Amino acid sequence: MVQVDGQKVVKAAEACLRVLLDPEYRNRMVEHNFRIAEKHWSYPALAEHLAKLF
Repeated sequence: MVQVDGQKVVKAAEACLRVLLDPEYRNRMVEHNFRIAEKHWSYPALAEHLAKLF
């Protein structure tokens, strides 16, 4: 059985609530993660990676 420190559970729950209840914070998080995904997983990024292989 795995036990998780209760304080970590509380912090995770608080973080989830912030995402759910704070639209400005959530939008910033979405935009940040979109930029990361675009940089590493977009078609131009894929083409760049493939160009290095061929």
